[in-house]
Amino acid sequence: MNRSFYELDEFPRLADFAGHWLTIREELLALRAPVTPLHRFGKTYREVGQEVQAYMEGGGEYGWMAGWGKHGANPAWLQYPLLAFEVPSPFVMKTMPLTLELLRPIPAIQTCALVTLKAGGALPVHAHPEFREHGFLLLHLTLDAAREKNYAYLNVGGEWRQHAVGSAIIFDGAEDHFVVNESSVDRTILYLEFGKDELGRGA
Repeated sequence: MNRSFYELDEFPRLADFAGHWLTIREELLALRAPVTPLHRFGKTYREVGQEVQAYMEGGGEYGWMAGWGKHGANPAWLQYPLLAFEVPSPFVMKTMPLTLELLRPIPAIQTCALVTLKAGGALPVHAHPEFREHGFLLLHLTLDAAREKNYAYLNVGGEWRQHAVGSAIIFDGAEDHFVVNESSVDRTILYLEFGKDELGRGA
């Protein structure tokens, strides 16, 4: 039977990683990265990586890129890629060294990024059906969000979870899901796609 949500303690390595959220948050708060003209709309991870490489070789500065929306790039949803296919981005070695070191012993990471949803922003309903075929799950580790009147929420299959600072949510991305942030401040998570079987208890 498919489940929408999983408990963090079912994945001991991720539980240990999430326990260091304050360290990751400190690096996030110290990050001084620009918003680039790049975006994720209509592109695979590999295509995004190639575009980033070309942008950097052309003199660009590594930074945040817009995610996708219903009809194009979504400037309210910004992503700062850290790692793809278990390989860290060479451009974040100096900006997020402690986070990369914490990620290093975790196998089966498909992708990992910092993801900010601006105040009043939303990510429309979507699903990744291929995740179920490949055995992937998603982790949202909340690093920054409103401390009061926090209206940043994830909905998976009709069930709500709040993005509260320090909280970790693991869910099945093959299910329909969407995110809203009706708070007055931005919400930032560490987003991680991982192999369920490789990281499950007893693995």
